[in-house]
Amino acid sequence: MFQNSLYLGAEIAQSPRAIPFWETVLNSINFERIIELGTWKGNFSVFLLQFCLQKGAEFYTFDKVILWQAGGLKELKSLLDFEKYFRHEDIFLAKGLIQDLIKAKGRTVLICDDGDKPREFKTFSAYLKPGDVIAVHDFGQEIYQIDLQPVCQKFLLKEIFRKESKIEGYTKIFQKSCLTKNS
Repeated sequence: MFQNSLYLGAEIAQSPRAIPFWETVLNSINFERIIELGTWKGNFSVFLLQFCLQKGAEFYTFDKVILWQAGGLKELKSLLDFEKYFRHEDIFLAKGLIQDLIKAKGRTVLICDDGDKPREFKTFSAYLKPGDVIAVHDFGQEIYQIDLQPVCQKFLLKEIFRKESKIEGYTKIFQKSCLTKNS
């Protein structure tokens, strides 16, 4: 397991290569919204929120526990009105809301980083539109190829950013095919 790294001096539960990795990914695709499942201390969420604000995209982050208020970057979170983007909900109880957000017009980037990555990936992949992107964190720690493969086949997900993912080391990213199974 890697040691948590920092964003603006505050701890994030990501690899030290996560920020440049996500800069590459998010600058390479057009998207209308990011939905983050698992907020933790909210410091990586602040990075994602700032990216969305810069791009004019929507941002939502969900967690059933509230740790972000004591997680650092207090002044920045206040300036960004972070509470407006945070949903204090169990993602599986709020799956109807999350489904509606995913189904909204435009490309969604969904980041699975809550407490049950295999279940998150399987559950929310079902709602993706063609072109939508889904990422899963903690690959090789909490989720494995055996968890991903049947879901990718069922929902026509293709891995993207393979080279970058290998360098970053803990995140895999997939895109929903624009083709149907009958195409």
